Amino acid sequence: MALQGELTWKGLTISNAYVMPHLMNYQEDNEPTHTVVAETLNEDGSVNVAEHSTVSWGKRISVNYEVKVYKDKANRDANPNKFLYTKTGTFTPVVTNSAKNFIIQLYAKLKASGSEFSNMADI
Repeated sequence: MALQGELTWKGLTISNAYVMPHLMNYQEDNEPTHTVVAETLNEDGSVNVAEHSTVSWGKRISVNYEVKVYKDKANRDANPNKFLYTKTGTFTPVVTNSAKNFIIQLYAKLKASGSEFSNMADI
């Protein structure tokens, strides 16, 4: 899988730019959520439960990536280490049983509206 199409880089138009993932890292972090529970009173006005804090933990999942951008597929095939530039980023993947794999999700992210790769085709 790769993306191919027109790309503007440093003011130059590259007509058959070729983009491939180079590196992907899955990251899962535990994240606290702090909640303040308000004081509750009895009918006589005495304190039933004093104000206190609670902490709950959730997961934050992300994928860090790096893609390499080549002049075209022929240049990539001739020497995969000779690329124009790399692009790095992070996205939050979908992690359900029916979700697409992370590589497919990365291609969707790269082609999202407003991305420099949004007009490129899957090849």
